[in-house]
Amino acid sequence: MGKEITGRLFELKQKISDAQTKYNRAQGKLQNLNEQLKEYGCSNVKQARKMVDDLDSQIEKNEKLLENGVKELEKLLKGVENED
Repeated sequence: MGKEITGRLFELKQKISDAQTKYNRAQGKLQNLNEQLKEYGCSNVKQARKMVDDLDSQIEKNEKLLENGVKELEKLLKGVENED
């Protein structure tokens, strides 16, 4: 019975050690993520999401401007070709 208790205590000690290792890794990853957020001027994930949404909107606007510009350029080029 003493060996069973000792074995069980060893298992529990190992589980605690494993949990501590996982916790330390998670803390390190969290710290890295927070540092990355700061690089982009964000202090939390909510701000980062808003920044991404704003950037997506800006990209969409720029794509539309580019498409319109290409269409206008094509019209101008067709006009020049027709003059020849």
